[in-house]
Amino acid sequence: MIHFDYYSDYFGRLDEWLEAGSYDEDGFISVLESCEEAVGHQNSYGEVKALVLLKTINFLHSADAYIFCSDDFGARQGFANAAMVPCISILSVFLKLWMLGKTYEEVQPFYQSFVDWCKNRENPQVSVRVWKFDKGSNKRIRVSIETLLEDIYGGKYQARLDGDLQMK
Repeated sequence: MIHFDYYSDYFGRLDEWLEAGSYDEDGFISVLESCEEAVGHQNSYGEVKALVLLKTINFLHSADAYIFCSDDFGARQGFANAAMVPCISILSVFLKLWMLGKTYEEVQPFYQSFVDWCKNRENPQVSVRVWKFDKGSNKRIRVSIETLLEDIYGGKYQARLDGDLQMK
């Protein structure tokens, strides 16, 4: 089972090596392989591997990256809060497209495809949860999936570090 200290327990050496400042690609790969060996074959978790991938991208290309986070609330929280890795979710992709200047008309067919997929699956989904600051605390509320894109283009949302949407 994955626990809060999983990354630091198994991949902490990678961070220590990177923070030491004198490194090369072969050394990086060597430390990464020893970390993977400590985890053991078939015992690594996808979320942790994605985090290691982000660190590798940062090391090799000196570039920061977002990670596309699944609908797994715990995984998103772990990336955003414990690892401080910015996430992007399927819903915040549409917010990002709006922020990049894509018109509603350009984005709407893709969003409608997402809505159709949600409504036509075995357990139809007609709402999504977004964060709302209310009476001194954040809570997640349900909003209609049908009207969400209009609200995004109406400027009613912002993205959180965990990839969730939050009402402004």
